Amino acid sequence: MAITDGTAGSGLPRGTKTHIGGRPITIRDAAYLDDGTLAGSSLTMDRAFAKLTSEVGLSLSDAATVCATTPARALGLQGFGVIAAGRHGRPGRPRPGPPGRPDLGRPECSLSNSRVADPVQGAV
Repeated sequence: MAITDGTAGSGLPRGTKTHIGGRPITIRDAAYLDDGTLAGSSLTMDRAFAKLTSEVGLSLSDAATVCATTPARALGLQGFGVIAAGRHGRPGRPRPGPPGRPDLGRPECSLSNSRVADPVQGAV
């Protein structure tokens, strides 16, 4: 199962300053407190997916299983984490893909078939 402990800095460019739990963090290769202590990851799931396919060598199907299907099943969510026509996506609206995999398109976050977040524009 693929997970990420992404913080409020997830997906933000290196050097960005933001806050977590009221404390300032700076995004570098991860999120760090001002004293240099690791505060958490800045890894987004689309980047995890891209790394699993491009660096680890998983197939698209296997990466989808570990990033979506397995977590959904572990949480008892029926019909989620499934790649199927008309499920939680918006066919016909190509988006640039994650780093290193522009062919994959951009994921969206959906809950009960309602779009709740766009990784490029944020919450909808």
